Amino acid sequence: MTCIHPRKHPKVRRPLVGIRAVHRMLLRSVNAKCPEAQLVVAGISQAIADCALASGCEKAAALRFMRDWRLNAWARAVGLDPDFVREVAVRTQYLEERALALNVRSMPVCNGLSIPAQMQCERNFDA
Repeated sequence: MTCIHPRKHPKVRRPLVGIRAVHRMLLRSVNAKCPEAQLVVAGISQAIADCALASGCEKAAALRFMRDWRLNAWARAVGLDPDFVREVAVRTQYLEERALALNVRSMPVCNGLSIPAQMQCERNFDA
């Protein structure tokens, strides 16, 4: 009789808490309680969730967002510390710490259109 050998693949890390708990915690940390602040925190929470749960272009875009100046700008706009937001994402296992150190240029860029659709498009949607 032969024994069954487990597969040799790395275990997928699952987040420790739900994204709603992270969202509520970030909302409690915000200085302003206006609807615009809630919208910004919702966007940041979605980016944190996409770092672990999305696939393809969405995950790459979320990882870029968590590393570059855009998180700094949006977090400071509502009174959050961007390093605190990154620390929350790492400690809740939505984001790996080594993913923050990767080169931004190595991630694929996706603007929502497939390559054939980009070639057929008459206008460029970049502002």
